[in-house]
Amino acid sequence: MNDEQTNNLTDVIPRDINVFLHEINNVNFCDKNKVIAYTTKVYDIYQEYHNLELAEQCVQILEKLSGYLGIITFVKQQDCTKVLQDITDKVYSIYQQFPKSYSIANRYLSIMGNLVLFQMDIGITHDIIAKAQSVYQQFPNSEKIAESYVDFLKVISSVYLLLNEESQNIVAEAQSVYQQFSKIKGIAFSFLGIIWDFTVKQKNLDELREITDKAYSIYQDFSDDDIIAFNYIIFLRELAKKQEVLNELEETITKAEEVYECFPNFEHIAGEYIFTMLQLAKKQDNLEELQRTVKKVLEIFRSFCERIPTEESSEDYDYDMISIRESSSYFVSEYINYFLISSLEEEKDKTEDRFDILLSELSNVKIKPKTDSKTEPKTDLIVTIIDQIFSSSDNFSSFTNNKSQIMSKLLSKFGDIVSLGETKYSVLMNLINSLEEKGYDIEPFIKAYCMVQTIKFQLSLKDLSKEDFGHYTSGEVLQILLKQSSDNEESSDNEKSRDNQKLYSIKGRTRLGNVKYMNDPEEGSVLDRYLKLRRSNNFEVSLKPSPWFLMSLTTAIDDLAMWSQYGARAEGVCLVFKPDSFKVVKSMAEAEWMKEKKDIQELKNDIDSTKKDLLYRICYLDEKSLNNGRLKAVKKDNNKMLNGAEIKIINYCLKIIKSLVRDIKENTLLYSAVEECLEEIRYLFKVSDYSYESELRILRYADLTPDNKEIKIDNSGPVAKLYLERDMPVQLKQVIFGPKFSNPEHVTPLLQLLDKDINFKRSDRKFK
Repeated sequence: MNDEQTNNLTDVIPRDINVFLHEINNVNFCDKNKVIAYTTKVYDIYQEYHNLELAEQCVQILEKLSGYLGIITFVKQQDCTKVLQDITDKVYSIYQQFPKSYSIANRYLSIMGNLVLFQMDIGITHDIIAKAQSVYQQFPNSEKIAESYVDFLKVISSVYLLLNEESQNIVAEAQSVYQQFSKIKGIAFSFLGIIWDFTVKQKNLDELREITDKAYSIYQDFSDDDIIAFNYIIFLRELAKKQEVLNELEETITKAEEVYECFPNFEHIAGEYIFTMLQLAKKQDNLEELQRTVKKVLEIFRSFCERIPTEESSEDYDYDMISIRESSSYFVSEYINYFLISSLEEEKDKTEDRFDILLSELSNVKIKPKTDSKTEPKTDLIVTIIDQIFSSSDNFSSFTNNKSQIMSKLLSKFGDIVSLGETKYSVLMNLINSLEEKGYDIEPFIKAYCMVQTIKFQLSLKDLSKEDFGHYTSGEVLQILLKQSSDNEESSDNEKSRDNQKLYSIKGRTRLGNVKYMNDPEEGSVLDRYLKLRRSNNFEVSLKPSPWFLMSLTTAIDDLAMWSQYGARAEGVCLVFKPDSFKVVKSMAEAEWMKEKKDIQELKNDIDSTKKDLLYRICYLDEKSLNNGRLKAVKKDNNKMLNGAEIKIINYCLKIIKSLVRDIKENTLLYSAVEECLEEIRYLFKVSDYSYESELRILRYADLTPDNKEIKIDNSGPVAKLYLERDMPVQLKQVIFGPKFSNPEHVTPLLQLLDKDINFKRSDRKFK
């Protein structure tokens, strides 16, 4: 090949690959067929011109393409294993042609690592391992190849962890490489990751101790590196979790403390040190030693709060504070949960002593206020502690009297330590304060409150991928949602052509109506019937305004009965929403809470227009059980969207609430407080006759006061009605026109203009 051919080829490859890079950066064009085409094109170029420099360029491109296949696999959920295998085979043939090229060998190792991640055939994996080992052996003194090889072994160890394969040989191989190149930080770091993967499967304490010693030797070699130190202290945390002998555990804590003292400003190291101290606190019977442990944790929290960030580090400071607050609150909440769950009734005095220590230290910790801080750090800490206590529903599905008494004391004392009036727990704390002022025992109220939050969490939808969610409405409402402002029409033609997407888009927001406007005469009273509350047949109570607003959805998409009842007699539409219109929760702490009106308005400024709502499944109570007074009124036959575990917990909580209400005198402040608490779930229950609706609801609280700007008024009808708007514009996946919808073809052009991804069709249900 002459110089002119080489120069021409050198121009062709970058030009072609730059075109591809431009396309693949746009997700809409991220297509494995393009990767296949470019793979073939690049490899054809290599086959035509066997030149080392161009071979290295080709392998560099093929490495990029293999990386793009990983992106396609994750983003578009396409199986790219065969294409990755093809790229790997092609690079292997190039490597065989130029086996002494460091560049090709290095990239070949990287490509084999990509392939291993996406194929689960253990036989193929063993073959890849053998090839990678031969590459490393070809360059036994190359630090760069050694580092790539250990990176490859780290991928293998992760895959073996998923496949539950034995990984001792991988650990031994990586250790031999590390011993030869023990001063290379990248190799040390990957080796730490490999032995960590091995640690995850270890149940034998002696082997875990031996692995931790290996991590310590690496830490000694890089004792000034915070990332290595962080990884080492994770091993100490894992060891501490499994140690039962107190003096052995204390030795581990001492080692963790030494690491922390070397890096006192590294929030992740501080967090891991706190986690190790949690294991110690669980084992300490000596109350003075326990108090010292709690004090150390809170001292770390205080020291991070009082750090003065520079202008450059202010963003990192905020992140560090969140991290330390989470670690500190986790220590406290797990401390509480551990003793709540494990403590026996006869250990009541000892348990209370432990809580007194905790509350005393929380009260005593003094943090210098920052003038620019919006909230007090200690308040944030205690709110996060309460969050994490509520995160474990197990705490409340088996509440003994002793545990509920401790919980009552904790919440009361937390309110004494800091003001919670401006937090999401303001309503709860205000009710507690009112009850305590009148001399009530707050334990029944706390127990009822915990049961209500547990029910609410059980009914929240935790997986948005399994069902479509629809809302039946009229054609007029659809037009309101799609309507464009007059500002668009007045924009210049140049603006329209320059930025059409911003000019036309769906900006309409769906509404939540006040619960008092619901058509069902039993709305909000079904739960009262089950609990036998006096309000269930009280006319005056029915006139009481409610601060709760809701919007109904359903999984019964394009259903004949739903068209008849809610789809404007089949002349309306069924709007199917995108799943990402909503959010899911993983714990009770993430669920929505009643808030004071002023709290909502203050928080509103900090929430952008993309706030998503939770979806709650309606729980259908069996009509016969309601009439016969049976306790287990939630049955699987009527609740297809709930699983057996959720039904069991809801039935248990309802049983507890029913017994509490029965024992509380009517017309008392305590009775009213429990009733107010029940308002959070009152509109999540209906009789089983309606189970065919498969209903879900968005539920939101808004205080009915004149200065609440969140509430809007619809004056279009004979009676002015209150409503709330969702915080984000409606996101439509599909519009289904009713069987009797007039001229849907007049609407589809606007739908296409506003969002070309919206599907639409006309229902073919037979409606008379």
